[in-house]
Amino acid sequence: QQTGTDAQGNPIWSANQTQMARQLRPGRRSGIVRSLAFSPDGRFLVTGHGDKKLRVWNTRTGVALRTIANVGTVMKTVFGNDGRSFVTVNEQDSRLRIWNLRTLNSPTLLAGHKSQVCGVNVNSAGDRLVSVSAGRASSDEFQLPELIESEMPSGKLVRTVLFGHDVIGKPICCVAFDPDGTAFVT
Repeated sequence: QQTGTDAQGNPIWSANQTQMARQLRPGRRSGIVRSLAFSPDGRFLVTGHGDKKLRVWNTRTGVALRTIANVGTVMKTVFGNDGRSFVTVNEQDSRLRIWNLRTLNSPTLLAGHKSQVCGVNVNSAGDRLVSVSAGRASSDEFQLPELIESEMPSGKLVRTVLFGHDVIGKPICCVAFDPDGTAFVT
């Protein structure tokens, strides 16, 4: 068991010990880790880095299985419960991307949010994705906060909900499904 870390490593800590279980080393110029998520079976970890790369790790060996460049700054990562797909939220364009873990090529792009995506979650069945954006109000632009529900893994739009004027100045920053996946809260 390793017991230290450096600025270039991503530690994996044992939940029942005070020692680090494993350290993943993406490289010297990888930048800050902005997002990460374990696959439901714990075999894979997806990390989004400040160098605008996405990395997929084998958690048992600590080896980076794949590095995908030029994906932008990934701020959120969420796995679907099937373990075959995951969602990333890009800081620059507020678009969600649904990735197939096996191929990692050409993610499904979801359009719709007009302001920065603040929260994203997948239900327990793994067939629904909900994302929320905060909205914004400035002297030259006004966007209401919105919620978008999509099918997983196709990305097909289920519905869009625009929140009313009563939430302006009260950003909607998170969303969570209940345990059986039939309801969600923002």
